[in-house]
Amino acid sequence: MSDKKDLCLLALPIEVIFHILDELDEFTIIFYVRNVCTQLKTITDTYYEYQSFTELAIEDRNLDEEKMQFLAQSLKDNTLVKTLILAWNRFYGVGIQYLTDAIKINRTLTTLDFRSNAIGDHEAQSIGNILLVNTTLMTLHLHTNEMSNRGIHYLANALEHNTTLTTLSLYNNKINIQSSTYLANVLQNNTTITMLYLCNNKLGAQETKHLADGLKTNRTVQELHIVDNEINNLGTKYLADALENNSTLTILDLENNSIRDEGIQYLAKIFKNNTTLTTLDLGNNTIGFNGIKYLTDSLQEDTALSILNLYNNYIGSTGARYLAKILRINKVKLTVLHLGSNHIGIEGISDLAIAIGNNTTLTSLNLERNQLLSEGAKYLADALKTNTTLVTLHLGENNIGDAGIECLAQALKINNTLTTLTLDHNRIQFQGAFDFANALQNNKTLKSLDLDYKEMVAEEAQYFARTSRKIKTLTTLLSYHIQADTCNTYNHPQYGIGQCINQSECPNALYLSGLCESKPSNIQCCFSVEPMKEEFRAIWIATVTNIDWPSSGTASPAQQQSELLDILNKVQELNMNAVVFQVRPASDALYFSALEPWSYYLTGKHGVAPSPFWDPLAFIVNEAHKRNIEVHAWLNPYRARTAGATYALASTNMAKRFPQYAYTYGQYIWMDPGATEVQQFTVNVTEDIVTRYAVDGIHIDDYFYPYSDGTEFPDAATYAAYQAQGGHLNKSDWRRSNVNTLIQSMYTRIHAVRPKVKFGISPFGIWKSGIPAGISGLSSYDELYCDSRMWLEEGLLDYMTPQLYWAIDPPAQSYPVLLNWWLQQSAKGRHVYAGNAAYKMTQGTVQWDAHEIVRQINITRSMQDRLALGNVFFSTKEIMRNAKGIQSELAILYKKKAIIPKMKWL
Repeated sequence: MSDKKDLCLLALPIEVIFHILDELDEFTIIFYVRNVCTQLKTITDTYYEYQSFTELAIEDRNLDEEKMQFLAQSLKDNTLVKTLILAWNRFYGVGIQYLTDAIKINRTLTTLDFRSNAIGDHEAQSIGNILLVNTTLMTLHLHTNEMSNRGIHYLANALEHNTTLTTLSLYNNKINIQSSTYLANVLQNNTTITMLYLCNNKLGAQETKHLADGLKTNRTVQELHIVDNEINNLGTKYLADALENNSTLTILDLENNSIRDEGIQYLAKIFKNNTTLTTLDLGNNTIGFNGIKYLTDSLQEDTALSILNLYNNYIGSTGARYLAKILRINKVKLTVLHLGSNHIGIEGISDLAIAIGNNTTLTSLNLERNQLLSEGAKYLADALKTNTTLVTLHLGENNIGDAGIECLAQALKINNTLTTLTLDHNRIQFQGAFDFANALQNNKTLKSLDLDYKEMVAEEAQYFARTSRKIKTLTTLLSYHIQADTCNTYNHPQYGIGQCINQSECPNALYLSGLCESKPSNIQCCFSVEPMKEEFRAIWIATVTNIDWPSSGTASPAQQQSELLDILNKVQELNMNAVVFQVRPASDALYFSALEPWSYYLTGKHGVAPSPFWDPLAFIVNEAHKRNIEVHAWLNPYRARTAGATYALASTNMAKRFPQYAYTYGQYIWMDPGATEVQQFTVNVTEDIVTRYAVDGIHIDDYFYPYSDGTEFPDAATYAAYQAQGGHLNKSDWRRSNVNTLIQSMYTRIHAVRPKVKFGISPFGIWKSGIPAGISGLSSYDELYCDSRMWLEEGLLDYMTPQLYWAIDPPAQSYPVLLNWWLQQSAKGRHVYAGNAAYKMTQGTVQWDAHEIVRQINITRSMQDRLALGNVFFSTKEIMRNAKGIQSELAILYKKKAIIPKMKWL
């Protein structure tokens, strides 16, 4: 016989189980039955005959009284069973009475799991009776049941006298103020419970206060898990007061509550005297860099803290610097640090990486879902060359490209400690795959590597599959397509679905080996190789006044997310490849920002964060990239409040920061484009987005100086100050110069931070009335003071999307005439993506049919050789509503996928 000690019998036929049991004499048995309890009498007879079971797990969802009676009888006589799991069975009433009578007699059971049943107050009373007489039970799971205050009271009374139970889980039982007082009494009087789970019970400040009162005198609880509740700053204060002098607690888990910086200030005082707390979990709260400062300042050299989880907060680069300080000097002996999804940018990663290079205690670091990019990966690669303790590193979803992957590969040639590395959902292409795979052949420690990314093309998958076989230490390689056994499971991002056919039948197409491994060697994965079209296919998602999204500022975050996913799914379905997402409609933010207030159009209150907290820009970037869709963040440079809006401005709105440059113009509040402070602030906002989010582009529209209401824009004082400093331009040229300065500064700053991020502008479609000949209308050069032709001529942008919101035929604003003129201005080869008025299918006195849009797309395509490389539709709602059947027309036009046009200058 083997020396293995555990064997799980998982829903096997009874006759097979009999045969196995007859052959075994050295195994302890875990008997696991799911949805087969129609034979429960036979199973329990088997269980009774073979007394070697140590764990019995039954998930039937129909465990009636008769079956419970069979089960109870077997438990009365069994002398070896230690664990009984009866989860998800919905049993109640007489059935549980049979069971509790048996457990009172049983003298071996140590773990009882009744999660997700229908246990109410009566059943809780029966379980309480078990606790009063049973002398072996140590672990009790009762989460997701239906107990009220009375049921909790029964349990609490029993627990005050029980002397064996060490672990109690009451997850998801709707514990309220009254129930929490009963549990507080348990904490004060029970002398054995060491682990308490109260997750997902909607515990607020008052309930937390009662529990804290119990913890003040408790000297046994070592693990306290209060995840998924509603503990706010005040609740945190109550806990901190109770735990300040506690000498037993080792694990405090407060993940997914409503704790902010003020709450961390309270919590931090625990560490001034505490020498036992080893694990602190604060993931998924709303902690910023100030909270991290409070925490790091409080940590003493004799602090026992070794595991710190701050996943999905908002510590940013500043918070990362505070953490880097304690890592660099080894002040605290942290071994595990989880900083995933914290908006940490390049500067924060740089400081962290330097600290990690010198740290001698950290073994596990999670930085997934930040904005490391290739530059951040380079810093971490340098750290890996000198660090001697790190064994686990998570870098998934960080938009790391080949340059960063190459640096990591070189570091792995030197590093001799790392065993687990995750790089899922980055941007690994063939060269990166090649470098990385070669580096791994020399690495002697890596055991687990996760490269899972649905966009990994077959060439990379094939190369990794071959190379991984040469890496003797690698035991786990995670990538969907490396593991594919037929090429029909692999969707090549450029060539689509392949077919496993004879190689000789695929002479003029691409074929790849390693994807049809279950076939004979002459059978290969064949793709039809037709060069994919380069075409920008995008929609504007307008958030101002909730034009496109969200449907309402009062809609729940879950509904808003669902709406956003509907849009992305439709974009993907129609083989479009980009969205222009409005993130700054009026000196506000539809993303987490330390510079500007939350948008009124997101939450219904200017400056108020969404609750539950979420970040729309981070969400759409993540979800769009999963679908091969680019995200261009759309900003309005100068608008501080929109027409008709009446909400009060938050203190961080630009009009409040620079009130001397904020003017009421018509129904708007508009910032002065001539103020250097205003220009610089807009550039800073742009840099913040590019640094912290993996956006593919930055986009601004036609609002520079406002459209005239017939009155003079009130910037006389700013112009006078300019003249006083020796300026000689007339007022109109000065205004255009102000706008040009902003454009130049944005373009320069964007590419200094992330050279591959595209900068696009969508100006009003007519530069000057009368140019080209026959065109008439508003002159953006004279009315909005934007010299958009110069931007295109000088290459101060990467693409232009002139708003050609007119039909094809009227000569005064002819779509093809205007598009042709804009193409002629692109002296430096910048792309032109036409802006199309899809909204005119539902608005205006003369509404278009969908065929007008079809004709415009075809006209754009006819000028492709002159850099007319796509179309952007305003707005999303016409596409989503399928106005005039536009979806069917686009499905025909966009039948085949297209890739984003390549910009050779980037």
